[in-house]
Amino acid sequence: MNLLFLNWRDLKNPRSGGAEVVTEEVIKRLVQRGHTITLFSTMFPGALETEITNGYTIIRRGREITVHVWAMFFWFKHFKKQKFDVVIDQIHGIPFFTPLYVRNTKIVAFIHEVAREIWLHMYRFPIGRIGYTLEPYFFKPYKNTRFITVSNATKRDLMAVGIKPELINII
Repeated sequence: MNLLFLNWRDLKNPRSGGAEVVTEEVIKRLVQRGHTITLFSTMFPGALETEITNGYTIIRRGREITVHVWAMFFWFKHFKKQKFDVVIDQIHGIPFFTPLYVRNTKIVAFIHEVAREIWLHMYRFPIGRIGYTLEPYFFKPYKNTRFITVSNATKRDLMAVGIKPELINII
């Protein structure tokens, strides 16, 4: 299968964390099973725009606040032609909103946590308050999208924002 991962950071990003470690491990196992993987992520100082690492391709554009727009641009300009079998939309506060523009390709949302209060702790007013208030609406386009998460707590949080339990798998 040909898979596209959209994530705001890759493992080489100096600001990467546990979610990127999990993503890297999932991707490495998929590559070992013969799948073709492309990871679209943000640029950071010293990073290459495109590189191949551990058998998969990383394409970097934009910054953490613009990577979502870059991903949509790249979908229409480049990725759509590549006929991906699955797009994995990784949600870290702000999703890539793939259900609004990806057509004829399966989408899976991969999320470690629904941010909620994290918005208030990570960002100053008014950004934190805006993120906290808008986050439940971010999930509206995903009402028919399958989700992968890592905990029952996140499954409960996803259900609280309107995602059907039968669409949520815990890994």
